[in-house]
Amino acid sequence: MGYNLRMSSLRVTVVPVALKADDDPTQPSLAVSYFGEGSDWLAEDVPDSSTVADAGRSLLARAIPDELRTDEFDAVTTIPLENAGVDYSSGCPNLLLTAVLPIAVTEFRGEAWTKLIPSPGSVQGGGRQTRLDPVRAAIASYWREQLTKTTAALDFLPKYFPASQVRAVYESLWGGSQPESNFQRWLTTARDADGTVICEEVVDSSVRAEAQAAFAKNLTAAASTTAGMTTATAVARAWDPRFIGTSGKVSAMAGLAVIPAAVVAGALVGSLVSWQRSRVTGRPPAWYHRTVATRADLKALYVVRPVVSLPSATFLS
Repeated sequence: MGYNLRMSSLRVTVVPVALKADDDPTQPSLAVSYFGEGSDWLAEDVPDSSTVADAGRSLLARAIPDELRTDEFDAVTTIPLENAGVDYSSGCPNLLLTAVLPIAVTEFRGEAWTKLIPSPGSVQGGGRQTRLDPVRAAIASYWREQLTKTTAALDFLPKYFPASQVRAVYESLWGGSQPESNFQRWLTTARDADGTVICEEVVDSSVRAEAQAAFAKNLTAAASTTAGMTTATAVARAWDPRFIGTSGKVSAMAGLAVIPAAVVAGALVGSLVSWQRSRVTGRPPAWYHRTVATRADLKALYVVRPVVSLPSATFLS
């Protein structure tokens, strides 16, 4: 990652984003959220551009719990930091960096995660929609552009996902619903710039089998250093396989044993699939996986309707 800024000092702000489960049944089941420490951004003043990369990594590390850092995958060093622009609203250059974190990070320090775009209907006195500060508006604009031009929406999701969760990424970033049938039709036919379909359907039974095997393997490994196999078995039996990935129910399940909630949630990272709001009944969901591992340009831009503007007094999209 290179930067050509030449100045005596500048500010670096890192805005990690991830999908967080929303307990409000009237809202999308998952919403793009950002990490902050209280009312503060993850930010640091640096002397020159040569220190930006190290400062960015150090700030990003503060958002990633230790339970998600393993020998096989260290999010701090492997997740790319993306340049979302420079904010000058404070009077000095503020380099904005952002990164997509795994969905499971929001199971930890959930209170530190806030929706990037306020829910529709959120108003200030006088009935106006809540205005976004310049940093938040700039990050939201960056990710909106990425979602319309590239396959970035899939970066927010684990290995397997239903179409409804891809749709939730778009809905939470635009603050407006996307027609289900139209979105499903687009998702299953969308192609990247090389003409490759961006995702393919996967058989439900194979998704669940892989998720459960990974869950059992990781939880057993975690339990072997804490409470032993008995506890691991108890927790594994308590997990309802119809709840996929991380969820509030699974976190609360740690109360059944002495394994800390963080260990249970950390083990669930290995289950590879998305959080799901409720018990699955009737026909199993259609699961998909991305066909290209890295982000790619879309052959045709995705047109979001309706277009909900970003309310900011100082940020120009």
